[in-house]
Amino acid sequence: MTRGPVYKLDGAFTGAKLKYIRSRYGLSAAQWGRLLGYSGRNVAVHIRRLERGARPIPPAVGRLALMFALNGIPKGMAGLIPNRRAPGSLAK
Repeated sequence: MTRGPVYKLDGAFTGAKLKYIRSRYGLSAAQWGRLLGYSGRNVAVHIRRLERGARPIPPAVGRLALMFALNGIPKGMAGLIPNRRAPGSLAK
């Protein structure tokens, strides 16, 4: 499988990359935010702000999103969202 530019760790992690990974999994902004460690009532609003560049993406969040893109979402996180995997992911 050829991986696109979203998989390159080439500087700042952009909102477009964050949104692309979320869309590959078919997750809502709230589900994606919970996977990335956010909590509270406004998780979806915060994720959308990150995705459109209104807020900077913390480096740890960018690395976690990249890890999910490369390896899939671990089954142990099924309590946060329905168990999903990106096409071609390595997670089982």
